[in-house]
Amino acid sequence: MAKINSIGVKSILWLCFFLLSVFSTSTVINIRAQSKILLERQEASARSLGEVILTAMRYPMLRGEQDIIQRQFDAYCALGELEVIHLMDSEGVIRRTTDKKLLGQKTQSELILRDNQSDYKSVCGLERRQRSGRLVFSQIQPIFNQPQCYSCHGPGQKLLGKLRIAFDWGPEKRAQQMMQNTNIAVSLGSLLLLSIFTGVFLFKVIIAPLGVLESGMNQVSNGDFSGHCVLKSNDEIGALTKKFNDMSLALNRAMLEERKSRETAEHQSKELGESFSLLNATLESSNDGVLVVDTRRQITIFNRRVIKLWAVPEEFLRAADDRKFFEYCAQQLIAPESFMKKIAAVYADAAAQIIDILRFKDGRVYEWETVPQVMNGEVIGRIWRFRDKSANFRVQEELRVKMEALERFNKFIVGRELYMRALKEKVDELEKKINPPKA
Repeated sequence: MAKINSIGVKSILWLCFFLLSVFSTSTVINIRAQSKILLERQEASARSLGEVILTAMRYPMLRGEQDIIQRQFDAYCALGELEVIHLMDSEGVIRRTTDKKLLGQKTQSELILRDNQSDYKSVCGLERRQRSGRLVFSQIQPIFNQPQCYSCHGPGQKLLGKLRIAFDWGPEKRAQQMMQNTNIAVSLGSLLLLSIFTGVFLFKVIIAPLGVLESGMNQVSNGDFSGHCVLKSNDEIGALTKKFNDMSLALNRAMLEERKSRETAEHQSKELGESFSLLNATLESSNDGVLVVDTRRQITIFNRRVIKLWAVPEEFLRAADDRKFFEYCAQQLIAPESFMKKIAAVYADAAAQIIDILRFKDGRVYEWETVPQVMNGEVIGRIWRFRDKSANFRVQEELRVKMEALERFNKFIVGRELYMRALKEKVDELEKKINPPKA
């Protein structure tokens, strides 16, 4: 089926069909032309013979010597070319003939019966004799009344009779059939030779080059781009093959580059996966809650520590938008409005960096920090870090209370010392007054 559907087979079949049509039409036209020429030649021969017979009959007819006319008819038929000769009167009754059995009978000639207007004109053509059934070529010529005939027939009769000369068409038909057979044989032979020549030409010029091109295309379709079509031709198929070779070479280079790029991408993907795995492990091992968002405020990375620090449902982080996350977190703070304003200020300035303290309603204290995420000098997102400083702040608060107590104690000790000094000075002054020194 694939071979039948190939362009080469189709081209040959269509060409054969075209040549067969051309040669068939040419043969039919040639046969018809030759048949026409044969009929015209036979008609000319019949007319010529008819004129000869009429000329030969003129003198015996004027003298009324009918036997001489009959002997002339018999002599003409003895030549072998004539089938029959009839001399008929104006009513179509046969008066003289080479076939004695038809004397006195009315003619059954198809030409005369078919053409009612044939009384005054010469008629010729093929017809079949009723008696023998043989195909003959008949020439029917009218015999007109002339002044020489007025003595017998009078001047009132215009047509005296008709002369029918019938030639045996058998030899001519055999010659015509042989001619037809010869024409058909010559046409078939020419058709065969032309088909073979054309088929060989099409095979070398079209089918074989297309086969080479198809083989190369099959290699390409199977993923083999290393093939090269070898075709020495300067026509359109050669140019197409050259373009195909260039395309195959370009595809081969592109495939090698794509394979190299794929291997590089796979290697980079593996390294990226390892880096991401290491980053994820690092994030999960960190004591800080980490949240990474892109420039559209879509959450891209977070660790479990964020969920634990803020007690936030994980679906808030999976929702990819950080607004819900920060709104949920703000509800836990002492100053939520201040926190949300700072968030808005951060997003208003892509390069903003902030470190601040968050105080919770339940007494927790977090340190939060945000910095822009930069790659190749371009801000691609933002990193948020949250650290629980509650223990540190409790220690600092206890230390502050102790320091305040110590300061109060120090102030008490210092004040007591000063008081004791002042009291001692007063006692010394009293002693001096009571016991003045002796001169």
